[in-house]
Amino acid sequence: MRHPELPREGNGLPAASLEGAVTSVRAAPGPSAGPSACTAARTAAQVAVAVLAAGASRRMGVPKLLVPFGASTLLGRAVEAAQESGAGLVFVVTGAYHGEMRERLSEARVAVVRNAQWDEGQSTSIRTAVRFCEQRGFDALLVMVADQPFVEASHLRALMECYRIRPGDVFVTEAGVRRGNPCLFNAHSFDALKALEGDEGARRLFADASEGHGLRVCPVPCDDKRVFEDVDTPADLHRLEADLR
Repeated sequence: MRHPELPREGNGLPAASLEGAVTSVRAAPGPSAGPSACTAARTAAQVAVAVLAAGASRRMGVPKLLVPFGASTLLGRAVEAAQESGAGLVFVVTGAYHGEMRERLSEARVAVVRNAQWDEGQSTSIRTAVRFCEQRGFDALLVMVADQPFVEASHLRALMECYRIRPGDVFVTEAGVRRGNPCLFNAHSFDALKALEGDEGARRLFADASEGHGLRVCPVPCDDKRVFEDVDTPADLHRLEADLR
């Protein structure tokens, strides 16, 4: 699959308020509300995908998500996978490099949501994502991080299919003996996500759920064990880019 570079022109669209700023960049509307919203069958259209991209890339020394990677960038690959998943909404949570990312995403069909507290840890990006998802009226949130280049649309669709057909609150990627991102959370999980603090992601939520804290965790197998590979350093970037060939 070819992952083209995202365009670079800005669009000057106005921002709205949400724990930072939201830039509407030709984003799809949320599902219509109605009395059957709680009883309707689960579908991909009810799922919003959040691409987390707020970090400062300190170990890389430059904005790692915007440097060339394959035929695109890490951010471009993540956004394209999310868009090809069939979800009802795709949005990117930015932080340290909000301006640069907003410009790169100006022609993409995504919303750009600024997390003003990005330097207080990943939990703030998750909270920002949950609140935006709730504001738009979606029933489930699929969280992916933009620095995992081997996450494909097919696996995102697998997460949403398990959400559609299996009872559960948290649908977590499983490859071998490991579990991690991307993960899908239904609305019953939102309060627990908003209670996360500091630099903890949702991993603690998996542990709490396994200890009987009320959330049902469903592992979703992924055949590609590279799915959890991520980029933190220039060496990671070169190694994983070579693995694309």
